[in-house]
Amino acid sequence: MSAPAIIAQLKAAGVRISRRGDSLLAEPRAAVTEPLLVLMRIHKGELLAALRDEPATPAVSSVAADHAPLGADRPLEPGELDELVALINQIADHHGFMPTQRAEAHQIAEADQVAALECFRSLAARDGLTTFRKANQIIDTVGSLHEQ
Repeated sequence: MSAPAIIAQLKAAGVRISRRGDSLLAEPRAAVTEPLLVLMRIHKGELLAALRDEPATPAVSSVAADHAPLGADRPLEPGELDELVALINQIADHHGFMPTQRAEAHQIAEADQVAALECFRSLAARDGLTTFRKANQIIDTVGSLHEQ
């Protein structure tokens, strides 16, 4: 199946497809069925190439259109990816996410991992949860006390 045919099929299903860097974005998420998702995954390269001439979709809103994603200027530091995954799972558990919601949170976080990490740190703080980073700081402090 060609990229234009897939795009037409997505439009017929009420799905808007765009690209953001090397990622495909499909909206609204509720309209993306499993078969459409599989089709997009299989033909991701072709779809990205077909969408290459279109402007990239902004991260959050049209206000952000002139700005790079928040984390574009730096990669995650060692351990931060583990922290991000732990935070997503912790927030998902705390709020009773369904498996599909949890998977979607992980997928969205992939697009801008640095911004997602800051977001999930804020959510954990707001909810009074012990974060991965805070837990590691406690472990380091206790270790230092034992060494003295």
